[in-house]
Amino acid sequence: MIKRRAPFLFYMLLFIACIVFIILKANNYRENVRGREVQANNGVFDFSKEIFDAHKLYPLRGKVAFYWHQLFSPSDFSDSSDYKKYDVKIPDIWNHYNLDNISPKGKGYATYRFKILVPDNKEYGISIKELETAYKIWVNDKFAEIGKVSDKEQEIVPSWKRLNLFVHPVNKVLNVTIQIANSQHRKGGLEDVILLGSAKSIMNNKIQADATEYVILGILLISFLYYFGLFLFDYKDHASLYFSLLNLSIAFRLLLTGEKLMLVIFPDISWLFSLRLEYLTIAVPTTLGLFFIHEIYSNFFLHWIPKVKLIILTVFTLIVFIFPPQVFTYMTLIYQPIIFISVLYVAYVLIRAMINRDRNAPFLLAGLAIFSALVINDVLFYDNIIHTGYLLPYGAIILIFSFSYGLSGRYAQAQRDTVRLKSELEVYSHDLERIVEQRTKEIHDQKELLQEQTNKLSEANTKLKSLMEYRDMMTNMVIHDMKTPLSAVTNLNDDAGTEFIRLARQSGHQLYNLVQNLLELHRYDEAKLDVTAQETNLNSIIEAAYDQVSYFFELKNMDFNSSVKQTETIICDQFLVERILVNMLFNALKFTEDNGQISINCEKLNGFKKISVTDTGCGVSSEFHEKIFERFTQVTKKEQKKTSTGLGLAFCKIAVEAHHGKIGVISELEKGSTFWFTLPDKV
Repeated sequence: MIKRRAPFLFYMLLFIACIVFIILKANNYRENVRGREVQANNGVFDFSKEIFDAHKLYPLRGKVAFYWHQLFSPSDFSDSSDYKKYDVKIPDIWNHYNLDNISPKGKGYATYRFKILVPDNKEYGISIKELETAYKIWVNDKFAEIGKVSDKEQEIVPSWKRLNLFVHPVNKVLNVTIQIANSQHRKGGLEDVILLGSAKSIMNNKIQADATEYVILGILLISFLYYFGLFLFDYKDHASLYFSLLNLSIAFRLLLTGEKLMLVIFPDISWLFSLRLEYLTIAVPTTLGLFFIHEIYSNFFLHWIPKVKLIILTVFTLIVFIFPPQVFTYMTLIYQPIIFISVLYVAYVLIRAMINRDRNAPFLLAGLAIFSALVINDVLFYDNIIHTGYLLPYGAIILIFSFSYGLSGRYAQAQRDTVRLKSELEVYSHDLERIVEQRTKEIHDQKELLQEQTNKLSEANTKLKSLMEYRDMMTNMVIHDMKTPLSAVTNLNDDAGTEFIRLARQSGHQLYNLVQNLLELHRYDEAKLDVTAQETNLNSIIEAAYDQVSYFFELKNMDFNSSVKQTETIICDQFLVERILVNMLFNALKFTEDNGQISINCEKLNGFKKISVTDTGCGVSSEFHEKIFERFTQVTKKEQKKTSTGLGLAFCKIAVEAHHGKIGVISELEKGSTFWFTLPDKV
């Protein structure tokens, strides 16, 4: 029980820690930013009595001077010209302004102007996060431009780059002039709040915001790699796939919002492409989250809903990538209700799972609820309705923690089910063995006669199968090995000379040796290979063997010599040993080039006599030293490959072992071979 509670307690601690951190973060923003707010009066922000430290930031909110469809620089205000001025509220988009019954649209250009009074002439910083446009800003004599501003629509180049401007006041005054131009987005104007603070506080705020987002981005990417790796190990694990892609899509969302880290990592990315990506990350995470919950709780899902959601995502994606910003930037207004409905349906599924006592569902539901609340917070924050700060990254972490807990619980449950099924299977296996043993014992006596008959039938069937296999092997061998000697015999005619007659005779011996090999091997298989051992002169056996192959020696101009003493005797079956030597000589002839040399030697060795046949042929690689004595195995001279062509050496092995001796080969490639066998001195 404790082991099962440990994961829940671990994730709950992480969950609570994230919630506490979010509350502290929102409270800190309210105290250090919103709590320090000073409203503009006639376009003047009076901070002359404030104490600026390294932590305080001051939002600029209030009414300022606004010049619609006019682009003025600070020098334009040095004369006494009467420009058409409006008092408008910032931060806000100019789509909401009513200027003499004229409601500006998103497209257009304008100039904002206001003054900031500060307590001293130390260096101050102004932070501008995001304007959906291009803009120029002058603070006293300090100038910066983001994108390209123009009164001609086709010349406007929008940009999303962040700006932190550091400047020294003149007589404790900061005069601010901002030109804004928009030709593509549906919104225009000073949408985001401008923050004022000491240079150190602006830098600290930037570093803290970047560091926080980098940490959260790292967590998301590690989670993506981990769960995508799990999917690669099991392609049927769609839950891991959807969850890994959910992490990746939220990571992209984080890169494209907040501090816009995408522009730091890829500074040359175009505004339009990054805008399309940001809008795509509105739709993709909700779809992947829906697919993930569907994969885990498919029993509670209407199966057509993911398909409909996928179709909607496809249509949304096509609109975002095909149509211009003037069109697709309105898609959020249409897609937000779809997101809301999707979240409600996922919550409904999780509630049903909770009712069915699913242990993971409450945690998933809590994470979804908090994430949804923070998404709503960010929407209201950017609409300047509430002032709690940008909290989406922390909501993403809570969502990942809760979904990760649900996925881990699913894996743990699968593991427990596997262990349980394994235990049950072992019990069933033991019971089955006991039942089988009991039943077998009960019927054993009754089936003795039938079993005996079955055994005989099985034995007969095995023998028949073996004979058929043996017949097929012999047929292949006979066809291959009899072809050459038969050709010599069939070509013999009445006019043949002595040489042809000798060739036919030697070929006949070769055929005879082949047939004898087959018969002996068959007798060996039938356990009928009898050995009649008696003392015999070894030289007479060698001469008889050589006589059967002498013509082939002459054809290849081969030298043959024997170092065996004339009086050397061995105890053996003369017929079998003669045929052993014939097979070894044939083998040596086959693998020795013309003009080569073959010799026979005999030596005494620890109660045995070792007889060797040595040639000057191509030799045998060490890896084939054992294989060449197998049936139907031969090593070719060039390729050193196994081919099913003969039984000579296989017969030699059987015949030597029947004498209680041993057989082997000593050889290296291109250095000749020595085939040897031993026979005991005593019967």
